[in-house]
Amino acid sequence: GNNANIIKHFSYFTTSTITTTTTTREVNNLGYITALLGSFFGACVITFIRKAGTLSVNALQLLFSWATFGILFSFIFRFVFVNEEPWHLPQSKEAWLYVCGMCSLGTLAHFLLNYAGRIAPAGLGSIVRSSDILFSYMWEVLFFDQVPVWTTVLGIIFILISLGVVTVEKYKKDIETQFILTNT
Repeated sequence: GNNANIIKHFSYFTTSTITTTTTTREVNNLGYITALLGSFFGACVITFIRKAGTLSVNALQLLFSWATFGILFSFIFRFVFVNEEPWHLPQSKEAWLYVCGMCSLGTLAHFLLNYAGRIAPAGLGSIVRSSDILFSYMWEVLFFDQVPVWTTVLGIIFILISLGVVTVEKYKKDIETQFILTNT
C-alpha cells in the first residue's frame, strides 16, 4: 500500500547506479546524506568547542567527553542500525593497523581540534579545518594508489582558493585592528 510506495520513493532517492565503460555499480546516496549531516554536526562541534574555550574548559576535558560519549553512542547506535554487519574484532594484522591508526590519529586530531577551537574563532577554525579534505585526497593518492578524477582536482583547487581568501581577509582584519589600536 502507501508504505510500500514511500519505501520505494525513499529507496529511489537514496540509491543510484553509476555506469562507466568498464563497470556498473550501485551507489548508496544515503552515504552522501550522512556525510553532509556529519559535516553539519562537525561545524556545530567546532562552535561548541569555541564557546567552551571561552569558559576556560580544558582541551583534555573536551577530549575525554568526546571519547566517553563516542563509546556510549556506539553502543546505542548498534541497536538502531541493526542491519549493519555484526561487530567483531579485526582478524588480520593489516586491519588492526588501520584500526589502531584511526584511533590514534583520530584522538590526536580531536585533541588538536579542541585545543585550536578554544583559541581560534569558530568560523575561521571550521574553514581551516576543511583542509582535511585536501589531506584526505593526498593520503589516498600517496598511500592507497587512488587516481583522482578531474572533479576531485577541481574540488581541491576550490578548497585551496577558499582557504587563501579567508586567510587574506583575516590578515587584513588583523592589520586594521592593529592600526586602530596603535593610533588611539
